[in-house]
Amino acid sequence: MEETVGIHKALADETRLRILLALRERDFCVCDLVVVLDLSQPKISKHLSRLKQSGLVKTNRDERFVTYSLTADAFGQKIVGLLAERLSDDPTIRKDRSRMAEKDILRETYRKRTTA
Repeated sequence: MEETVGIHKALADETRLRILLALRERDFCVCDLVVVLDLSQPKISKHLSRLKQSGLVKTNRDERFVTYSLTADAFGQKIVGLLAERLSDDPTIRKDRSRMAEKDILRETYRKRTTA
């Protein structure tokens, strides 16, 4: 029961919900989430830590970056899926998605410049 209560507490914050919905789309590092959510790095890091404690988010480290992704936990996946359905028309979530699309375009442009 303690694990379920922890998950519900983690979901009781708008910023954490926004992070979860962004991570549902793809993995992100903190620096990307700063752009997507238009929030400060310390605030995002604090909320990612809480999501990691709840078991909803995991970290992956490569040589230079730590990226965050959703865990494979079926219960967490189901909750995030239901939240995505419920909040699909929310103006804040739409803005986040728009910034995600812009970020992907910028990333692709950067890749082209560095490989040319």
